[in-house]
Amino acid sequence: MRLLITLLLAVVCYTLSAQKQSIPNNKEYTNPIFAGDYPDPSILRDGDDFYLVHSSFEYYPGLLIWHSSDLINWQPVTNALNKYVGSVWAPDLIKHEGKYYIYFPASNKNYVVTADNINGPWSDPVLLDISLIDPGHVSDEDGNRYLYFNNGSYVPLSKDGLSIAGEVTNSYEGWDIPRDWSIECFCMEGPKLFKRGEYYYLTVAQGGYRRTADGTYGDFRTFQIAFGAMGKLALQPNFTHPIG
Repeated sequence: MRLLITLLLAVVCYTLSAQKQSIPNNKEYTNPIFAGDYPDPSILRDGDDFYLVHSSFEYYPGLLIWHSSDLINWQPVTNALNKYVGSVWAPDLIKHEGKYYIYFPASNKNYVVTADNINGPWSDPVLLDISLIDPGHVSDEDGNRYLYFNNGSYVPLSKDGLSIAGEVTNSYEGWDIPRDWSIECFCMEGPKLFKRGEYYYLTVAQGGYRRTADGTYGDFRTFQIAFGAMGKLALQPNFTHPIG
């Protein structure tokens, strides 16, 4: 029994330190940066620090937050979710007006946890009255807050970000992928919407994995306006290259 416990502790310690790398001359690093099962990462830059959270599924405590100062070496900080609400997928970590939020779907519902400090304590999950998945937070120049979802729809949030404040509106249908392609799905996943200058930028994975030598297809688009009928594509998908 003692040997088994020792082995388990060794595995845990190795896992927690497995994301550190020795970088000769600060010029090289080895892939993968994150070795293991850490899907759907959401990265927040906060000053000179970077924080990451990922899908934690049925593992509890969940929503493990990681810290890095160079995007290569990562150390675990804390778990933001201690109350069981189901399998956790595709979270979004953001900072708004000095407060930290993580929006995430679980059990066909959406939740948010908050903290005044990234190290916690984090709040109990607050249920949001909407069942869409892969929420991504965005705010406009007037401070209005929204959640954007994988199906191209968005909803307004209350000012404190803890409740839905309006109806679902569809604004983007995704790229019309040729139906003769052999892909995982024709759906969109993990949208992230943010503003730089006069444009809002939407990044979204679409199509899953193409079962061809071309690799995967990623969709990157820019829009003059954030909401309503999204238009003015500055970048168009490319039929001949896996990255549009």
